[in-house]
Amino acid sequence: MWIPEARAVRPETRVFSGCPGLPRVVSLAAGPSPSTVQTAPTARFARRGPLAVYTGAMAFAYLFEYYLMLAFSIVALFIAGWAFLDCLRHPGATFQREGKRTKGFWLGMTGGSAAVCLLSFMISGGFLQIIAVCIAAVYHADVKPAVSGKGGNYYRY
Repeated sequence: MWIPEARAVRPETRVFSGCPGLPRVVSLAAGPSPSTVQTAPTARFARRGPLAVYTGAMAFAYLFEYYLMLAFSIVALFIAGWAFLDCLRHPGATFQREGKRTKGFWLGMTGGSAAVCLLSFMISGGFLQIIAVCIAAVYHADVKPAVSGKGGNYYRY
């Protein structure tokens, strides 16, 4: 069985980069029959990807972590996008009247947090995504009740 990506290791053997999995070492002295094909046991020849080297429980753990971080990224993107869109719909005078920072400041902060969450969703999560969610949460907890017409004394303790 001849594969074009073969590279010579010794004059009597060749290493073939097999399709999914490890490369196969074939002895040319006996001919490339299926009885002489051996699988190389090293992990450095393993296939590429997030689960290339890991099998069993570790593969499941990394897969679980990947989908959990993906879910957290989607939630973070939703929270930051909601804060940005809510900031867009309120007039700038209400921010000044309620004693909050300007509308431009909060548009920049919530827009930046939404952009960071979008990039973190596309690439991978990280500490910048946590900071972006904190900015959006501060907007939702402090600024949104004040500028929505309920006033700063909305919560009665």
